[in-house]
Amino acid sequence: MVIRTSRRHPIPGGAADALVLDLLPTTAASTISANLEQLVERAGALPAVARELLLLASAVYVGDKVTPRDDAPDRWTRSFTVHAPASDPAVWETATSDLREALQFLTGDHWDLRWRQEPTTIHRVRPRMRSRYDAVCLFSGGLDSFAGAIDLLEDPARPRVLLIGHYDSAHTPGPQQRLAEALRAAYGDARLRLLQIRVRPAPRSQAQAAPLPAGREPSTRSRSLLFIALGIAAAAAIGPGVPLYVPENGFIALN
Repeated sequence: MVIRTSRRHPIPGGAADALVLDLLPTTAASTISANLEQLVERAGALPAVARELLLLASAVYVGDKVTPRDDAPDRWTRSFTVHAPASDPAVWETATSDLREALQFLTGDHWDLRWRQEPTTIHRVRPRMRSRYDAVCLFSGGLDSFAGAIDLLEDPARPRVLLIGHYDSAHTPGPQQRLAEALRAAYGDARLRLLQIRVRPAPRSQAQAAPLPAGREPSTRSRSLLFIALGIAAAAAIGPGVPLYVPENGFIALN
């Protein structure tokens, strides 16, 4: 797997046959379909480490989805080598062992993480004028995160909460929006905002340098990492000391 944010960046030697996971300013040329610019517009510019974690998590999620486990020798365990860009690879080298262990525990696969010095971007947009948020809360559309959001909104010390939802199909945004509307009705429109972020494999396009394979893997155990990375990125963009709440069920919280 090779992660790029510009087609000017070459594919590393020895990775000619790798999945090319491009997140580019030109949507049609990207193999990662994402609206991460909305996160920048609503939360703020992402610090480099948060941006690079989000790029890694997005690529891991898409690579997971397009690599069927049925093709593995034991019909489950796959092996991935990830070539990831970083503005300062030395920062990520110190975390490589922990990241590899977390990915292997989460997905049940083997992961080799390799960093290369390369500037990274997420769609060049300017942050909009925005209200200060006092907390970020993951918001999946399920009962756990709905209850967690209620707990936060009941706390007068958290007057404004940014809810982060992820979706990769047409089925998920609706429930998230309906629950957020119920919270607005109970606590007031000024108390919260729902930010829904799409990350999924992009459909094949002639504009892509290397379109993704057609196969799909339904287990998607890497989604927890992506969901948490979205929350971390939002909290880091808003400012220092902004907490991220993860009101998900026990197994996902542990992962």
